[in-house]
Amino acid sequence: MKQTISAIIIDDEKKASELLKLAIEEVSPKIYIGGLYSKWSEALKAVSENTYDIIFLDIDMGLHSGFDLLKASPNKDAEIVFVTGHPDFALDAFKVRAAGYLVKPIDIGELAQLLNDLLERLSIRKKAILKYGFPSTDKIGIPTQNIIQYVDTLDILYLEAMGAYTRVVTKHGEVICS
Repeated sequence: MKQTISAIIIDDEKKASELLKLAIEEVSPKIYIGGLYSKWSEALKAVSENTYDIIFLDIDMGLHSGFDLLKASPNKDAEIVFVTGHPDFALDAFKVRAAGYLVKPIDIGELAQLLNDLLERLSIRKKAILKYGFPSTDKIGIPTQNIIQYVDTLDILYLEAMGAYTRVVTKHGEVICS
């Protein structure tokens, strides 16, 4: 099966990275693991210099965290999956728009479901890019009370009907009502 999705694993525990890589390869051969990084600085360099579809990221990495890496990283389009031994950071993970949160030891069924969902989402995104061109230049105008606010279409997570209004939620946490 052709590997079409690129990913990296960032975890300060090398053994955990290797086990996760084996599990991903078993569950989804479409995902190519382009690297395993156990040092935060090397991981930041890899994420800054390359583009990945998925980043599997540990939270506690010694002096720095996975959250620190996200703040410092220009790779904003990657789907982030936290893989950690700390179940208490799940809310924080979803505040930074994580696509998934797996607690070690990883349940293979949960991993398989998450990867299936991610592959479907990434497939839709890639088809849209092929059909309509690079979507990050596409913006839509959303009328608010006093102005029209322009939003990158890729930044929109979802729309929610609120009576006569529409609530627009973006991956940057903005909520716009029109």
